[in-house]
Amino acid sequence: RAWLATCVANRCRDLQRKDRSLRQTVAQYADQPVKRRVDSPVRMVIQDEAIQCVSRALNALPYEQRETLVLRVQGNMTFRQIARLQKVSPKTSQSRYHYGINKLRSLLDEEVDS
Repeated sequence: RAWLATCVANRCRDLQRKDRSLRQTVAQYADQPVKRRVDSPVRMVIQDEAIQCVSRALNALPYEQRETLVLRVQGNMTFRQIARLQKVSPKTSQSRYHYGINKLRSLLDEEVDS
């Protein structure tokens, strides 16, 4: 039952993030002229490569660090909320976040240098 509740909670967070992201995107571009909305093909390729690079780096993180980063950054959750969800102390969730950020930075530096 606990895993089912976790799955449902994760799916709800995914849907909330998608909805929030869509609203932010619409609000961001609503007042801009149509000309500025169209990116050049080169810029789109660069953005796509950057997204893939970050995605690969995130997937290389240990699950607990990746989950903590996503919940904190995309889910806008506090360390206390993350700790409650993961059934750990707030200090542990903070540590996972900081270790994850440092590892992510290291992985991205390696990617850029290669």
